[in-house]
Amino acid sequence: MFSLKNYFVNLNIFESSTDSTATDAEKEHERRSNIISTRIFLIILIVVLFGLAIIMKTRSRNTLIIVENPSEDQFINLPSDAHCPCSRISLTYDEFIS
Repeated sequence: MFSLKNYFVNLNIFESSTDSTATDAEKEHERRSNIISTRIFLIILIVVLFGLAIIMKTRSRNTLIIVENPSEDQFINLPSDAHCPCSRISLTYDEFIS
């Protein structure tokens, strides 16, 4: 468990510069800056992926349901954006009224 914690504490995905004239203090500062940058990058990456997962999970999906000869109750319960592509009425006026 300690080695896993140590791995994440020292995780650095950014490459250090190859400046050989830098002092040890400058190299240590750059290493610490790279570790902090790695942490910020990973946090942002996780938040973005989590957000995308939520968006993909909650987005609405269109479903095509074909109801042939719907009853009056079925017709009333249809959503407001439903449309009828039919060119003629399938019920006569007498059947619809009764």
